[in-house]
Amino acid sequence: MEAVVPEGLSERPVAEIASLVASLGFNCVRLTYATFTWTEDDKYASLTVEGSLRSLGLTDAVEGVRRNNPSLMGLTVRDAYEKVVDALGDARLMVVLDNHVSFPMWCCADNDGNGFFGDKYFDPQVWMSGLHDVADRFKGKSQEEFVLVKVKKTAMADNCTNKDELGAPMSPSDSAIKEINSNVVGPANAASNPTPKALFEAPTRPLPDDSGSMEPLSEYVTESTSEVVGMSMRNELRGPQQNVTAWYNYVQQGAATIHTTNPNVLVIISGLKYDTDLSFLGSNPLPSNLDHKLVHEAHWYSFGKHHQWETQNPGDVCSDDTNAFDQKAGFLIRPAVGRESVPLFVSEFGVDQTGANMADNRYFTSSNFIWS
Repeated sequence: MEAVVPEGLSERPVAEIASLVASLGFNCVRLTYATFTWTEDDKYASLTVEGSLRSLGLTDAVEGVRRNNPSLMGLTVRDAYEKVVDALGDARLMVVLDNHVSFPMWCCADNDGNGFFGDKYFDPQVWMSGLHDVADRFKGKSQEEFVLVKVKKTAMADNCTNKDELGAPMSPSDSAIKEINSNVVGPANAASNPTPKALFEAPTRPLPDDSGSMEPLSEYVTESTSEVVGMSMRNELRGPQQNVTAWYNYVQQGAATIHTTNPNVLVIISGLKYDTDLSFLGSNPLPSNLDHKLVHEAHWYSFGKHHQWETQNPGDVCSDDTNAFDQKAGFLIRPAVGRESVPLFVSEFGVDQTGANMADNRYFTSSNFIWS
């Protein structure tokens, strides 16, 4: 992260990497960035890829990028990041721009200065300035044509294999879909110039189901086909200063900053405790769905119950872990009194792919995800 250059460019051409990702069946890349890359002009506005790598003594990486991506060597780190986004779009991959840290460094620890609003490197005003700059820079690359895909909610079962199922895409030629695309999902009316306060007035809009009756728009998600479709506001809020009051305050300001700057992108909001806890939204949801662009984000790894996965019955641990996840975040996909359902993006859940970690092996085979 210190180099603020996407990794892998020293190993293969960027177009080849993007094509490989697509060939493996993925359709979206979560591409991280550091706030300071976009806010500290004195350091990063003219810093080239080669200059950044050389400043860290990464001579092998310099030669690798020169060999595999020579056209990127003289670009600034900001322009190179944009070229990576373009390459992913050329491969028909969607991109989520993920604000991982403020100061570019390894992530994450409680006291690394990047964890929560007010920490050493985490000035909320600088953070919002960075969100604005990134949203503005990439708003021309956001997807403006959407296909609405109905999400069929399925009840939790006892076998730990539950999931939401995506139904067949609805025809974009349907008049109701066109109306929703232009009035809700599509670009906001620039003349209205909504203020951050106005964004949090919880708009609602129904659309017809297959039988002709009306269903809430929250039963649908937007599926787009290329480039920047979302911005993740911050990775893994954490540390001794974290608190719910500050979370509500700054998250709403950050969400409004993104949405006013680029109303086409999904606004992805993470929780507390390393993005494992959104339980407080059960009794006090955010007051707006941002014109149906709001998405919640959560992380779910095996190491939360690592010892149990190794020593106990996997079915029992799976059931307990699934229930715990549901209480902390999973419940958000189900509507309740005073709270509509909101899509949930499980953006991190990795495992040891060597097969040598018994806990990860059991965790992974007991979980069922919709892959993006």
